Amino acid sequence: MFYKERLSLQLACVTIADFTKDKLLLFYDWLETERGNSIATRNHRKTIISDFASWLAEEHPESAASLLAIADISSKKAPKHNVSYTSVDGMSLIIAKVQNMTADGFRDKLVLLVLFITGVRVSELINIRISDVEFSSPKPRILIHGKGGKERYVTSQRSFQT
Repeated sequence: MFYKERLSLQLACVTIADFTKDKLLLFYDWLETERGNSIATRNHRKTIISDFASWLAEEHPESAASLLAIADISSKKAPKHNVSYTSVDGMSLIIAKVQNMTADGFRDKLVLLVLFITGVRVSELINIRISDVEFSSPKPRILIHGKGGKERYVTSQRSFQT
């Protein structure tokens, strides 16, 4: 689409000579400005094209210099986003809204407390078994089954009044 719209070239007519660093830099800018793609998408496309250019350089050594220049285009740095989080007071307000007079309400409050107090991932929370919870330790703890088959114990690092 880019080659057709911006460079007036039909895809079937594109040659290695049309596959240049300058044109690809224009393409990457076009992805962001015209298509509205994120920097992450731009960088993903750049990686794929760089790999393709490296392969082409092996297949066509006469064009290796220009193709390797494509492979050397650096990724664009994405701005870091601040991670927002809920304060202890905010979490207290959320948990206070849960009605724990029913079984579902009690479960919901327990789930929120475990997530907040331990910091476990949701995927780790849903894998907790009753046998993973130990109340008899000096500090009550939960055995968490993490990513990659790793296991760890978590305990409360803070107190929380509901």
